[in-house]
Amino acid sequence: MKLTTHVQGYKGRKLFIAAQGPTLDTVNDFWRLVWEQNVNVIVMVTNLQERYRTMCIKYWPEHSPSVYGRIEVKPLDCTFYADYVIRNFTIRRTTADESESNNLLNGDCRSIVQYHFTGWQDYRAPEGSYGFLRFMKQFKRIDCTSDCPVLVHCSAGVGRTGTFVAVDSMMDQMAEEGRVDVFGFVSNLRRQRNFMVQSLDQYVFIYKALAEWYMFGDTDVDAERAEEYVVELRQALNNDSTGLEKQYNLLFRSLEDALTCNYAKKSFNEQKNRFKTVVAYDRNRVILAPLLGHEDATYINASLIRGYFYSYILTQDPLSNTRWDFWRMILEHGVASIVMLTGEEFLDQDEMYWPSELNSSICFGDKPAITVQLLCEEQSAHYSQRKFKITNTKEKELHEVVQFCFHDWANGSSRIGQFGERKSSMHPPSIPTSTASLFDLVGKVSQRQNLLQDAGPIVVHCRDGAERSGLYCAVSLLLERLRGEGKVDVFQTVKSLQAQRPHIIPNVVS
Repeated sequence: MKLTTHVQGYKGRKLFIAAQGPTLDTVNDFWRLVWEQNVNVIVMVTNLQERYRTMCIKYWPEHSPSVYGRIEVKPLDCTFYADYVIRNFTIRRTTADESESNNLLNGDCRSIVQYHFTGWQDYRAPEGSYGFLRFMKQFKRIDCTSDCPVLVHCSAGVGRTGTFVAVDSMMDQMAEEGRVDVFGFVSNLRRQRNFMVQSLDQYVFIYKALAEWYMFGDTDVDAERAEEYVVELRQALNNDSTGLEKQYNLLFRSLEDALTCNYAKKSFNEQKNRFKTVVAYDRNRVILAPLLGHEDATYINASLIRGYFYSYILTQDPLSNTRWDFWRMILEHGVASIVMLTGEEFLDQDEMYWPSELNSSICFGDKPAITVQLLCEEQSAHYSQRKFKITNTKEKELHEVVQFCFHDWANGSSRIGQFGERKSSMHPPSIPTSTASLFDLVGKVSQRQNLLQDAGPIVVHCRDGAERSGLYCAVSLLLERLRGEGKVDVFQTVKSLQAQRPHIIPNVVS
């Protein structure tokens, strides 16, 4: 297989260079290619390490200039987003090899921008299309012509590289013709470079990404236009429903395969689920460390949620028989912040997972036993804040956790019945009584998380681990992106959360 190949995009308007990821032996050639082919845009669709395997070496410097062969690369800035990174460099050509002492630089200096998609965690295809489409939208802001080819690379330079080129080109065709010919384009792509779009999963993903772009459109909103956008959504359409209701109904249109909860529904785990229909999906459930003699030791009804700057764990209020599992999860995942959205008055005495008296302790479980000590407690107008010292008695491991217990949530009844059935939407929605107080809580938790290095996920729990927890998580994610990018996308944020845990945002009011 060739290391690089020139391939054409839709109607030949863009020229791409499909390349393998640089290795220690080829990194100098890579930068020489960038220089000689007049490349000013690099697209990277792999991570440096995946599944304990090196996919590509880090071929760029972080802080100070580095010389690769005869090309000096100087980093300018780097901006991190949820699913991608944008890096800017300048490059110059030296007059001699870097090993020689007289490697003076000539005056020609060029700007390079690297678009690095980091959300491709599976070697076959991304889990969802939203992050990839947002990456594509960012890429499409630049003016790419055939005079300056775009260098696209993954590891081998065929599977993910071909997928990127195909989606970009088919989005161009969709915009111009209102149709796409994926089969025809990929066939032509493979005539230019073997194995482009390497697997069936990647081929299906192309269709899925294009279909979702067509079905849902661009729901990203700049911060300064957010209020105007909400006013537009609340206006009645021809059928008397509002744009908001129409958009909410689109959340239930999905091209994804049905998600399974097989492990959560195993007989030995049933007693660990508060509600039968609100359990963790198999693909992103939190997995605890196995324990000898405990068949159900790895299970807790908790879902790991991808975040913007950090991740979350959404879980139900601990049951009397899952309090030990709850604290095991806290220790194993290095959790530093717990957000509790259920009023304390709704917890039974045997569901309380912390001591009520200052400086007192409670011990949970055995082998390992976990001791929880209440160090201090503060009350504010909208939430309580408690600091705990957690000790794994077997390993003498000490860990500090802060719990934020939110008080300003209207006590509307959940739409999940006592036997796990879905209740009528006539029940009053459960929403915060004050938006400002929720924003304040989210800010306090985020502030704590930002101060801690290598902190684990934020644990958010409510009665079912979905309705209130999902709303909190949605607000937190939206505010994170608002701070990071100055944009919000309520629709895609909620859609992504619903694909990670059942019954999140169960009604249009939420």
